[in-house]
Amino acid sequence: MESLGSYMNVAVLDITDQIEHIAESPLICTASSDTWQGYYFVREGGRRRGVKVALKHLRWVTGLDASKLQKRFIRELQIWAALDHPNILPFYGTANIGSFEAARVCFVSPWMPNGSVVEYIREHRDVNRERLLCGIARGMRYLHESNPSLVHGDIKGNNILVDNIGRPLLCDFGLAAYEELERATTTLAYHGTMRWMAPERLSPDAFGLTISKARTIAADVFSFGSTAYEILSGRIPFHGSSDIQATMAI
Repeated sequence: MESLGSYMNVAVLDITDQIEHIAESPLICTASSDTWQGYYFVREGGRRRGVKVALKHLRWVTGLDASKLQKRFIRELQIWAALDHPNILPFYGTANIGSFEAARVCFVSPWMPNGSVVEYIREHRDVNRERLLCGIARGMRYLHESNPSLVHGDIKGNNILVDNIGRPLLCDFGLAAYEELERATTTLAYHGTMRWMAPERLSPDAFGLTISKARTIAADVFSFGSTAYEILSGRIPFHGSSDIQATMAI
């Protein structure tokens, strides 16, 4: 992967030299990424302290060539690095945990032992779920009221982590876009998770919209409603239905 410096509008910290004790294999694998656990060592008051971190590497997926993957990485990096809010997953920097022949540049963020909000409510059935929803809403409000407004594009339970004090944190900004100044590429704009997506995102033509213009704050709010159902009921939206049936119902 090329140097990121020429692409950046914000200062991004390369902390490769401070990352140690990386797990031999990823602990979390999804359709588009692999995440390793490691330690980020910092100096505080003359003492060296290790912080457990997640090292997320975007994986090549069908239909996304190397140059598009690089652009997606850079876009997410630019967006995430500029965010700062108690309900947004902190961004520490980037680190290359691969070899010279096979670079594996990762996003570095705090490790969240509670996992996603979906896992958290499964393990903590008596947790105050309304409080979780309020925290998610505060994170969304921060994005939507930024200047320019930022659309997350993929709000769902699996894209919300929970920290060690039970606070929800929005994460995964790979589909995020600035509503007025930036439109995601057609490939990214069409992506999302169907059961959580607003009707206009599933069928933009029916609303007189392009795929990109259907990505709005309002669409994020619809996805928040689906996520609220998921958190309050403990079930995915349209539980018991196939993806096609769920899409038709929306």
